Amino acid sequence: MSKLLLYSIFHGNLNYSSIPKESFHEIIDSCYWPILDAVKNFNFKTGIEFSMNTLKKIHKIDPLFIEELKNLIKQKKCEFIFSGKEQIISPLVPKEINERNLIDGFNETKRIFSARPQIAYVHEQIFSNGLIPIYLKSKFKNIMIIYETASQTWNLNKKQNFSPIKIKSNEWRLNVIWNSRNAYQNFQKYVSGETKKHAYLDFILKNKKSEDACFPFYGSDMEIFGYKNPV
Repeated sequence: MSKLLLYSIFHGNLNYSSIPKESFHEIIDSCYWPILDAVKNFNFKTGIEFSMNTLKKIHKIDPLFIEELKNLIKQKKCEFIFSGKEQIISPLVPKEINERNLIDGFNETKRIFSARPQIAYVHEQIFSNGLIPIYLKSKFKNIMIIYETASQTWNLNKKQNFSPIKIKSNEWRLNVIWNSRNAYQNFQKYVSGETKKHAYLDFILKNKKSEDACFPFYGSDMEIFGYKNPV
């Protein structure tokens, strides 16, 4: 019998303009800690992504959160997903700024977690082929971007669905792990009670194939869960 392999990344960012600084502590308590609790208590292995800027803000408010995240990563109970030093819209800024943002972020990540991240979550999930050599120069071979956006401009094999692919620009090649806007919006609706459990399970199982397949059931914001002012 074939398997449907589920994966997820939870993205955290304290730099939203809609989030006042006074709410940072509340967000850490009500949005970020529950993800770590799920990892620790329910063997829920997921990817967790923060920019270095956000991690520094968390550390100032709740250093215990950073220590717990480091412990869970060290125990291989979750994986830290890289993004950069700052969260930026990469295609809109010069190459030199993108390179500096990735390299500085990469060095800070290694210093904090004593490990080399393997996957980069593309900022704002906005990508262009000009970023391929920049990610590779920054020692990243795997990125995560949104399938629905890419399918509008790339000639994707729809039979492969969410199976990883390679993309290239001249001699540069980069592995793509898919995120899905449709999938993460459905998960948000299920968690908020807009979608019933049986309907959500039906949605998941529709992605099961005759052969083993993978499915990104979540790849978006943590702040939308448990915060009175969701983004």
